[in-house]
Amino acid sequence: MLAIASVIWLAWAMIAPLFGLVFGAGADTEPGEYAWPVAGVIDGDTIKVDAGADMPGELAALSVRIRGVDAPETGGRAKCESEATRGAAATAFVAEAVAGADVVLVRNPAFRKWGCSGRIVADVVVDGRSLAAALLEAGHARSYERGRRGRWCGQ
Repeated sequence: MLAIASVIWLAWAMIAPLFGLVFGAGADTEPGEYAWPVAGVIDGDTIKVDAGADMPGELAALSVRIRGVDAPETGGRAKCESEATRGAAATAFVAEAVAGADVVLVRNPAFRKWGCSGRIVADVVVDGRSLAAALLEAGHARSYERGRRGRWCGQ
């Protein structure tokens, strides 16, 4: 069922802009920009948004990977204790950053990871500020533009 919903969403996402239909569009959004409330924080570089008004029910809780950054992993995905600790700090930083926002702006989403992990990659803006830039400035992430990620352990 999720596979069918994914195909429907991808088709809609590609066709809708051609007809001027923009998800989450309101008076304060631009084409390619979606205003969605945060439903949760997964880790230091991924959030979950509530796109319920714009998506089929199966896809309403949409995962968004923050473009341009790589944060340390948490829990069982961390390769060492230091990475887990830094990952928890990055996750807490993101949780605090989005806590007071009614919505976040999700800009220029890309669906290249949709098929394998069910998430989009996008620029995320909270209260007019890039969440990626905030993570980088605070030292909770490093710059990342596809390809092999660096190691967090032994540094």
